[in-house]
Amino acid sequence: GTMQWKVASADTVFCPALTLLQSIASPFGSGEPGLALTLADNRTALHDGDHIRPRLTMPDFVGYLRVDYIAHDGTVQHLYPQVADSSGAVADKVHVFVPSEKVSLGDPSAGQPGWEVAPPFGTDMIIAVASSQPLFTRPRSGNVETAAAYLRDLDAAVRAVRDGGGKLVGNALLVDALAK
Repeated sequence: GTMQWKVASADTVFCPALTLLQSIASPFGSGEPGLALTLADNRTALHDGDHIRPRLTMPDFVGYLRVDYIAHDGTVQHLYPQVADSSGAVADKVHVFVPSEKVSLGDPSAGQPGWEVAPPFGTDMIIAVASSQPLFTRPRSGNVETAAAYLRDLDAAVRAVRDGGGKLVGNALLVDALAK
C-alpha cells in the first residue's frame, strides 16, 4: 500500500508533553491497540469560533481518561475531566471507560462543556492519557493552569501508575488555531 508521511515541527512548550507521551504511546507498527485521538470530521485546522470537539477511542483495557488542550502560550485547558468551580467540585462525574469505548467531547449541548477557538492563534496540542488507575487522587485546582506545572505533575502521576503495575497509553494531536 501507499504510505503518507507528515512531519511537523512543534513549539518547545510541547516537548515535555511529547517526552511523557513517548514513554506510554504504542510503538509505531506494533499492532498494540492504543488510544485513538482525532477531532470531529478529522479536522486539524480550526478557525476563530469553531468548536473544539475531540473524538477518542479507548484502548483495550478498562480505564480512566484525561484530555488536555495545551496552547502555544504555555497554558493548558483541562477538557476532561473538568472542575466545576473554585470549590474543586468536578463537573464531570468520575467515569470508568470500557475497552474500545467511543468518547465524544465538546459537542455544544445541555450538560456538556464546550470550547471554541479564540486568540491567541497558533499551533496548539491536544493530549490524551488513558490509565487503568486514576492519575490524580483529587481534582486539579482549576480548569486552566500553566503547562509546565501540569506536565510535571502528570509525569509524576504516570510514573506512579506505571511503577504500580498499571496500564497507560497516550496520544497527541497538533491543532492549528487560526483567525477567521
